[in-house]
Amino acid sequence: MDIDKILECSSRVIDDIKDTIEFKELLEVNNKINKEYSVEIKEFKDKKQKYDDALEYKDYYPGFDKIKDDFIKAKTNLYSKPLVKKYFELNRRVQGMLDDVTNCLISSVSNVKENNNDSKKKCNSLF
Repeated sequence: MDIDKILECSSRVIDDIKDTIEFKELLEVNNKINKEYSVEIKEFKDKKQKYDDALEYKDYYPGFDKIKDDFIKAKTNLYSKPLVKKYFELNRRVQGMLDDVTNCLISSVSNVKENNNDSKKKCNSLF
């Protein structure tokens, strides 16, 4: 299998991933989160920015402990939402699919020189 065929097949596999229930649900949950938790997201981003700015100088930054506590509260508040938990679970599953594809591509590319068809059979059975 030459490199062009590998790229063509990988493109098809990515399209297959985009057609999975997990990926479609991930996009849907992401949109819901952005609409339903916009206030929490903004608060989290603001607190994270303040925390990141202060972190480098934490030993000398006045009020660092409060900034850190505010960031932890904002993060806990956002990440404890059921939709956010669902998002991370779906993201984990989709990432697993992508990792499988990546490992298969690595195996296929390394086997191009060896003309080994075992990796091709394995990749065709991913989904």
